[in-house]
Amino acid sequence: SEGIETILATSSTQPPFHFFLHAKHNDFVTENILQSGVYEKDSSTALIDRIVCSSASTGDKPLLVLDLGANIGFHSLHMASCGANVVSFEASPDTAWLLQSSSKLNGFAVKGPPQSSYNHNENSKGTITVIPRGVSNTAGGETARLSRHPKSPGMTSFVASGGNNNNKNTPFGMQAGKEGTALDVDIPLVRVQDVLQRFQITSQSHNLHFLKMDVEGFELRALKGLDLVQFPFQYITFEFFPTLLKAGGTEPIELLMYLWRQGYRYLDISSSSAAKNKAEIEGDTANLYPKIIMEGSDSSEKDVRTWAQNLITKGYQNKKENFHVNLLAQRRVVPQR
Repeated sequence: SEGIETILATSSTQPPFHFFLHAKHNDFVTENILQSGVYEKDSSTALIDRIVCSSASTGDKPLLVLDLGANIGFHSLHMASCGANVVSFEASPDTAWLLQSSSKLNGFAVKGPPQSSYNHNENSKGTITVIPRGVSNTAGGETARLSRHPKSPGMTSFVASGGNNNNKNTPFGMQAGKEGTALDVDIPLVRVQDVLQRFQITSQSHNLHFLKMDVEGFELRALKGLDLVQFPFQYITFEFFPTLLKAGGTEPIELLMYLWRQGYRYLDISSSSAAKNKAEIEGDTANLYPKIIMEGSDSSEKDVRTWAQNLITKGYQNKKENFHVNLLAQRRVVPQR
């Protein structure tokens, strides 16, 4: 088996935190972070500053956030540094180890459930509970194999491996784990709601505020493993990557429609992220939302389906099979059972 080579870095966020990175020389994520001390500065990091960090020390309940597909944990660590309680799911064994190590280094790591007591203290640290599992909609016993992008060790996917190491038709350049490597193992899959229930987390005990999801094509299965009526997270942000969704058997438009039916309405991520230059935002959606979608509750299923189809069509026209975009949704309507 191979060891894990790492780089230790310090973020440029406020407050700063220390974190471990994959040390692969051609890793574009590592290179990006080492240059600036921040990852996705004008998209996810700006969004977290606006939505999570501004709310972590307010209210009468501890603020809980989920990070599904946490990668090395930059965003989990950022949210914890602001005082949030983070439950981070990362399926890749070596990447999860980096996240756990970073959490311990910063004093964020907890083995059990996030704190249920709460003190109003802007300087208090948050917590990170690392769940080294994949997320799905099947209760217990399911496993799958991961594949990995050759230029980004933290980018792994279940859909691209087809659940085994014999599938050569992997999309987006993903590669199945080689024998003796960290990915040469069956990864257990869990439902997010089962983990939250085991931790006795409810909407009464915690402020279910923010869910970040980047699980490379497994997004719909992950969401179906979380009862959004029982666990009504206020904001959900996710990477929408049609090529990987299709590889996993999901029609991309159905992911967007599923969240809408759950009572969520899509927001312009550029206007919600406090970024100074909207043109720099990764996956800028400023010109992709018609007015009726932005107005939220009054949009019909037909309106949203038309918008979603246009989003996909325009994306493929501009970026072909590599089209992906960060989307943001806010809970506006209580869905009917």
